Amino acid sequence: MGRARSVPSKNIPLAVLALSVSSLAALALGGPAAASQLVDRNARNVHLQVNAKGQALITYRASGRLRRVLGWGAINARPSSSGGKQVAFRLDYSGGWGTYHRRLWQAFPDTCRRYDGPVLTNVVASCTAGDGSYWALQSWRVALPDLGFLPWLPAQKTPWLTLSHWSGPIAELEVHTDWIYGAASSTCSGGSPIWAVRCTATARRDWELRRIASGACSTSTL
Repeated sequence: MGRARSVPSKNIPLAVLALSVSSLAALALGGPAAASQLVDRNARNVHLQVNAKGQALITYRASGRLRRVLGWGAINARPSSSGGKQVAFRLDYSGGWGTYHRRLWQAFPDTCRRYDGPVLTNVVASCTAGDGSYWALQSWRVALPDLGFLPWLPAQKTPWLTLSHWSGPIAELEVHTDWIYGAASSTCSGGSPIWAVRCTATARRDWELRRIASGACSTSTL
């Protein structure tokens, strides 16, 4: 199992920000999480294994306990135009016992090899699976307050452990800050919107979030 390089970037790979984007969408639309999914909070000593069935065994410590989570059933994200339900991982927090009624972790056939995918940030574990797809676990503070305020609640300071699974090139999310009135957004060459969320505050400040994807391109305007 290899570890992805970690570098700062303004054009952040979608795997890093998919959860925050989907969280905003969920607040407005009540929809499910997308391609990067919350596993736990305040996780330490994180390890990742992936078998030939496309199942990931995540081992870590949280709240003073050793935990094992089996995750499977999601790869990439579906465009909203497809009309289908968004992909989501199935997570078995018994480490596979609830699914298979045996201690799966005692003889888990790991196919992970050194990660050779695109550069990501905040990576704690990653690998290239036997089928060539990529898996990554990232830890970052998703619940930080808006507008650049320093966190004042413990929940805002808590890092989230998120799981991603994808194949092929990944999209990039460009973030801009501005005041928006009406239907205004940044554009991406050759892009087509796959979902959008918009809310209007009492001060007539419009927040518009657009994810535009075509090949490896996403744009968000806030």
